[in-house]
Amino acid sequence: MTRGTADRRRGSTGSELREVERPEHASDLVADVSLVVTDLDGTLWGSSTVVHDRTLIALKALRERAFPVLVATGRTWRSARRLLERNDLELPLVALNGAVCLDVDGSIFHRVTFPPPDALGVLRALRESELAPIVHIDSPSADSAAEPGAALLAGQAAFYGQRLLRIPLDLLVQREPVQQFIAYGPRESLETAARGAAPHGHCTINSNALFGGTALTVDPFGATKWQGVERFCEIHGLDHQRVLAVGNGENDVDLLEHARVACAVRDGAEEALAVATHVIDSPDAGGWAAVLDLLQSAGNQGRSRR
Repeated sequence: MTRGTADRRRGSTGSELREVERPEHASDLVADVSLVVTDLDGTLWGSSTVVHDRTLIALKALRERAFPVLVATGRTWRSARRLLERNDLELPLVALNGAVCLDVDGSIFHRVTFPPPDALGVLRALRESELAPIVHIDSPSADSAAEPGAALLAGQAAFYGQRLLRIPLDLLVQREPVQQFIAYGPRESLETAARGAAPHGHCTINSNALFGGTALTVDPFGATKWQGVERFCEIHGLDHQRVLAVGNGENDVDLLEHARVACAVRDGAEEALAVATHVIDSPDAGGWAAVLDLLQSAGNQGRSRR
């Protein structure tokens, strides 16, 4: 479903979604939602990676009612956990867009990697477009790898630290289980690479990526945020048709499309806004706290199942 600009500024009732400041709103949660799923960057927090006080109040209210909240992020699980801990939050994770999913106790409930021929096919497609990717791997000794001579973007060296290997990638992808490729560059080059990589994995071009600019991520088939959500629901006895999802990016579109209640951040990607049933304010304004209002009215305002 596509909305005009005016509709995107409002919730599905036609009224502005107000910020929630009273945790007692959580006492009226309806039975139509069994799980809240949230993206992190640009959704739960802004560029500071610090969660707004109103959002923390809302999360505390949900925790006090034992209402399940699941994170679904493109970050590695170590990065996501570290930042959640800094905000005094402990939540289960769908990480790397669904390639690896961990419960609160650290147990893995879903893991997907590329078959080596597909990993090699993705790498070739990226190289043909003269892109130098970061490769996320499933290894106890490292999170990621890059070519020995490849330049890193500002912030990447500190982000990956000592858990970034420098190794020829054509050797690596045949030796190590690969969970994700990510490459930054001009959109035209990324689109060309995506066409070449599409037979080997899910391709998403994000216009507002973690380190700025535009990035192509390629995930293995079977690894999406929504598939991670389905697996979490399966093992915890939750109804995957009663999910409220919150996101802001191109990599949240599949998640938002499947959710009963789909919440997009006001300044998020056009693709995310186009499939949303509700729009909330930015994380820097504590917009995520409006989830409590949405939970109250989810029974009447959710999307009909297709």
